[in-house]
Amino acid sequence: MLKGRKSLIVIAALAGAGISTRAAAQNAMTGAPTGDIGVKLSETNTLHVGVAAEAGYDSNVFYNDQATQSSAIVRVTPSFMVTNNGRDGTARSAAVYTVGANLTYREYLNESENIRRQRAFVPTAVASLVLNGEKTRLNLGDMFTRTEDAPYFENGETIKRDSNQGTVGVGLSPGGGRITLSLRYTNVLDYFESGYSYASNMTHDGMIDGSWKWLPKTALFLQVGGALVRYLNPSAAPPTPALQRDNSTQVRALTGLRGLITPKTTLGVSLGYSTAFYPAGSPSPSGVSNILAQLEAGYMPTLLSKLGLTLTHGFRNSPVIGDYYDVDSATLALNYALGRLVATAQSSAEYRRYHNYVDAMGNNVPRKDALFGAGVGLDYYVQKWFYAGASYGIGLARQSGDNSGAAVPFTKQQVFARLGLAY
Repeated sequence: MLKGRKSLIVIAALAGAGISTRAAAQNAMTGAPTGDIGVKLSETNTLHVGVAAEAGYDSNVFYNDQATQSSAIVRVTPSFMVTNNGRDGTARSAAVYTVGANLTYREYLNESENIRRQRAFVPTAVASLVLNGEKTRLNLGDMFTRTEDAPYFENGETIKRDSNQGTVGVGLSPGGGRITLSLRYTNVLDYFESGYSYASNMTHDGMIDGSWKWLPKTALFLQVGGALVRYLNPSAAPPTPALQRDNSTQVRALTGLRGLITPKTTLGVSLGYSTAFYPAGSPSPSGVSNILAQLEAGYMPTLLSKLGLTLTHGFRNSPVIGDYYDVDSATLALNYALGRLVATAQSSAEYRRYHNYVDAMGNNVPRKDALFGAGVGLDYYVQKWFYAGASYGIGLARQSGDNSGAAVPFTKQQVFARLGLAY
């Protein structure tokens, strides 16, 4: 079955195709250009604006290796950010705010109307507020993203999806600051405008984190949390009764170490337990599914360069098919700046095993997805406010275990050249 496959793998498989562009936009706003950029709105407020224009090629518009269709593609991304941070990015107030957006529009240049109608406006908006006290810290943040993805077949319905994540966090550091207590609530809205309306859901996630600095820059921590996943359209009919969605309650607990190992090296290691509870008849995670583990390592060879590695194991709620899936993932990212040259690279791989997945015939079948995404980008800043660059990305998906016969593996490549202004 195809249900949910695009919605579940698009981030992993297209990270390579989009990472360079996104990194370029972020660099244009807050990265490589530094110093006296930005329009001063007042003594404390600064406006940053930018626009990037890209022209490129998409090797597989409909994510379907059995009926590959390619197309030329153009993208235009205006962006803005308003903040009371200094022009050099340093906080100059106890209350620091940022509001901004990237407003991407894409157009396919092709004779086929089915390809041209994949044109889309895909905005991302962010807002944050940080209030710093002597021993307390309050964080408020929100991020909204709208995506439109082509279907697996030329005559299918474009998948339109809205995601919003809002977070409230409080940090307390009593005494000398060796002990820190953090509380956080996160609300996540995952709404399908089309394609999978029955899978629209909202997650309420709470977390308490306590840490103790046993070294000046390194802490031991203990964290407990839980989440409620609630589906918003219980009356919406899925394609088959077997895909009816179930609310769930999740709990987790983990402990580990995080902080600086050397002045240039960071390390985070955590190990814990997690599970979820579904209505009667749907088994909960068990065995290796309950193990929650993560390794994060970072190295900064220079002040403007960073290499990062993340390895994870656990389970995730599956909004479209099955109840949940086990996942093992690895992500490697590099950002490197040398003078006016900025390079970005990222690769990610995931192996997913779905549980409680029922096919169109009502059979509970195993399903396993292998996903890979990679991307590289290079930008040269002719001036600190003007840059030119190129990017290449690839995404792959392979599947086994689904006996419905409808699964479509794909290999998708995108290449872009771009010009951008950032001030």
